[in-house]
Amino acid sequence: MSTPDHSPLGKATVYADRYDPALLFPIPRAAKRTEIGVGMPLPFHGTDSWNAYELSWLDLRGKPQVAVAEFRIPAGTPNIIESKSFKLYLNGFAQEPLASTEALRALLQQDLTAAAGDVVEVILQPVRTAAHASADLTGESIDELPVAIDDYGPPRPTTCAPTRPQRRSRNAWSPTCCARTARSPASPTGAACRSPTAAHRSTAKACCATWSRSAPTASSTSSAWNASSWT
Repeated sequence: MSTPDHSPLGKATVYADRYDPALLFPIPRAAKRTEIGVGMPLPFHGTDSWNAYELSWLDLRGKPQVAVAEFRIPAGTPNIIESKSFKLYLNGFAQEPLASTEALRALLQQDLTAAAGDVVEVILQPVRTAAHASADLTGESIDELPVAIDDYGPPRPTTCAPTRPQRRSRNAWSPTCCARTARSPASPTGAACRSPTAAHRSTAKACCATWSRSAPTASSTSSAWNASSWT
C-alpha cells in the first residue's frame, strides 16, 4: 500500500548504514487531488524543490565527501516521495563508496525518477558555493589530503598523541589543522596523521583531526561538526 499510513512516518526507525533505494516511499498524488476537485490536465504547473544542505558519501579510497543537493520534482509527476523516507534514503549514502560526484548524481536521479514516476532533476553543488557560503575554520585545511581511510573509530592515542621535544623553537610547529567534512555515525580520525604530505613531514608536524557528527534523525539531514587538532 502506498498511503501515508503505511509509510515510515511516525514509526520507530532502524537507520540504514548503506545505500538502499527501497527506502523511498512514493505516494500517488491522484487521490488527494481528486478530493479537492483537481483533475487532468492540471490547472497549474510548478516544481517541488527539496534541499539537502549536507549530503555525504565516500570516495573509492574511503574518504568522506560532502555536497549541497537540490532535487526538483515536477508537480505533474504521478507520485510524491514521503519526506521521512527521502531523508532515510539520503542518510544511507554516508557510508557508501562512489566513483565520483557525477556517479552520485546519476544514481540519485535514477532512483528518484523511478519513485516519482517522471524525471527528477538533481543538482549537486560544493559546500563553498556562493549561495551556501560558509566560513572556513582558522588554520590549514586537511580536506584535500590524498589519503585512504579504512578506520572510522575514535582517535588512536598511539597515532594522534603529540610528541613534543624538550625544547620548542618558534618555528618547530605548524599551524592548527582544520577540516570541514562531517561523518555519521562515526568519524574518520587520524588519517592525516598516518599519511602526511611531504610538507607536513618536513615540519615534523604531529597533527590529527577529529570529525564528529550527531546521529542521523528523521527530522533533519544536517549535522553539527567540529574539528580539533594537536600540534
